[in-house]
Amino acid sequence: MIHTRYAFVAFTDYGCETLFTDGATCPAQAHHDDFHYRVVSHRLGYEDDTLTYCRHHELAHLICEEMIHNRPSRVLWGLAHGQPLEPHDAAYEECMAQALQRYVRANEQPIIGGVDWGSMKARFLEVLSC
Repeated sequence: MIHTRYAFVAFTDYGCETLFTDGATCPAQAHHDDFHYRVVSHRLGYEDDTLTYCRHHELAHLICEEMIHNRPSRVLWGLAHGQPLEPHDAAYEECMAQALQRYVRANEQPIIGGVDWGSMKARFLEVLSC
């Protein structure tokens, strides 16, 4: 099980499950047969490995929010607590998670100022290696 500051992530056969400290959980499943999901997986450096893309995506949500706002992922927290964010509220975090994934997997550093991408990438890899 992977531990971040605000949650645990357990890899499963279908993807992963995020467990928050209050016991709420949020499962994530790889969408192997979804064309657009596979395109994103390729674009972010995962090629056809949609399972790893899925697992890393949930972890990226947690790391981005931990490093930028010192809080749990609002997207995953909302899903785990039956209070999903409105799409326009979730879009920022989704984009940040994918930008981090692309930096980690394809070594394309985002050109988004005010973010210490090097530290965020290092934290992602540190948490993933434990």
